[in-house]
Amino acid sequence: MQARVTRARGLITGWLGALLLTCGLGACSSGDDGDGGGGDTRSPTCLAWQDAMCDHLADTCGEMARSACDDSIQSLFCKSDATTQRCINALSTIECADPAPAACGNIIDTGPAVRYCYRFIDLYCKRMAECGLATYAECEVSTGLPCDQAIGVSPSGPACTEALPDFSCSDIAEGGVPADCIGSVKLRQ
Repeated sequence: MQARVTRARGLITGWLGALLLTCGLGACSSGDDGDGGGGDTRSPTCLAWQDAMCDHLADTCGEMARSACDDSIQSLFCKSDATTQRCINALSTIECADPAPAACGNIIDTGPAVRYCYRFIDLYCKRMAECGLATYAECEVSTGLPCDQAIGVSPSGPACTEALPDFSCSDIAEGGVPADCIGSVKLRQ
């Protein structure tokens, strides 16, 4: 069982590495050709790609639970509908043991995730300051959240940012955040 979990983590990490391709070199951008979802939303093609990825990795190949795949893949944003569609087409032609197709390289737009991460810190630190638990600046320094490493936002991300401004001071004082915030920022591993 442990070997299967380790293999599944390796597979998703390997595929994400291929999907990111040049993000480590700073080549990922925010909607570089303007058709990948209109900024901080996901286009219908991007949503179809997310579903196709998990159909392949979870449903067809059984490499991981569908819920784990959805949590990882549905957090991602796409740069280009044209590139994303080529990846969808390639997914239908590969076998389970095959590596990520070349057509699936460099399709992830990290810009929305980075912006979300900084918005999360802003809202969290404003709430900390309102609660008298830290100054905004102290909170900002202490969060330790490396927003430059953000690659995705969980589907619960919008609910998180809606809940933060009214989150209980006593809960935040105990180190808590709204449930929707837990794991809402997906970071490059």
